[in-house]
Amino acid sequence: MKKVLTLVGLTAVLLVGCSGEETPRAIEAPQKAAEFEILSKTSVDGYNVRIIKQRETGCKYIMATGSGTEIEPLLGTDSKIVCDKQ
Repeated sequence: MKKVLTLVGLTAVLLVGCSGEETPRAIEAPQKAAEFEILSKTSVDGYNVRIIKQRETGCKYIMATGSGTEIEPLLGTDSKIVCDKQ
């Protein structure tokens, strides 16, 4: 239940688009799609939501597709981008 609530909250932030940072555009180009790894998939209110990880940096992003596509950094409890590699 906690995961569902967290996902819904993160999706709400994603849909509002409060981040002014540039997001990765490599996922749009088929030849660069292998740059990202899909970690999880779900569907929320008609949106397909995925957690993806950039292979080179280990940084994670939320990608939602519906009538368009949104990609936002996945933020941890410290409000920093979640990255596996440092």
